[in-house]
Amino acid sequence: MVARDIMSTDVIAVHLEDTVERVTHLMMQHRYGVLPVVAEVTRKILEYDIDSTPVVRAGKLVGIVSRSDLVEAIVHPRLGDEQR
Repeated sequence: MVARDIMSTDVIAVHLEDTVERVTHLMMQHRYGVLPVVAEVTRKILEYDIDSTPVVRAGKLVGIVSRSDLVEAIVHPRLGDEQR
């Protein structure tokens, strides 16, 4: 048995700036005991079921974040900028 055999696939994520009321409502509505809190880029990839999204700063393309990038970040999280 592997993680995908037991994981939840109908996941709802919340953003850092979501209100406690919104988080509580979602948890009660969907009967979840936990919700992942994700950054905006991660949220867009999950919400819109896309494979990657551009990262733009001050109107200029600075990179692309993909689902595989997100998986890598979860599997091998960085502790800080010193690991870059």
